[in-house]
Amino acid sequence: MNRNKTKTIVFVAIFGAIFYLLSKYGTIKISSSVKFTFQNLPLYVSGILFGDIVSSTVGTIGMFLSQIYSEYGLTVTTVLWILPYTVAGLLTGRLYAMFKDKLANPIYMFLYLAFINLCITFLNTIAQIVDALIFGYYSEQLIFGSIFIRILNALLISILYSIIVPLIVKALQRINYFN
Repeated sequence: MNRNKTKTIVFVAIFGAIFYLLSKYGTIKISSSVKFTFQNLPLYVSGILFGDIVSSTVGTIGMFLSQIYSEYGLTVTTVLWILPYTVAGLLTGRLYAMFKDKLANPIYMFLYLAFINLCITFLNTIAQIVDALIFGYYSEQLIFGSIFIRILNALLISILYSIIVPLIVKALQRINYFN
């Protein structure tokens, strides 16, 4: 295996683990369906630095670890809870490749990250609906009562991400980790 592939595999493992650790220790649970979390930082950084496949792998591994080590463990809906982060990884890498030049502007960086965070929120809502129907706890109030707060939360965390993500990317590029 060549040196770059080895570095990429190590990067995926480390960033997948960081995703998990941030989901466990970098998250403030506001309610059962709303959380303020920094778990997506490794997903966004990997998408910018390595592209969609690496980023989706980071999101998949990170959320898989988060799911199996949570109070819910492995269930029939685990894949539905992982899927938003796999899709977010693909979007992160692809959209960055398409709009790289514009994303130096903080407003565009915010819009880029807000779009991805809103996609995660939408896909998590679908996962929650299916999970609630399968396990018998569905109520419209539970699913849709917090949607406004969840959207607002996605937008607020996007502001923070749009400041932090470029700083992390620049720091990793500056230390020349990837050469």
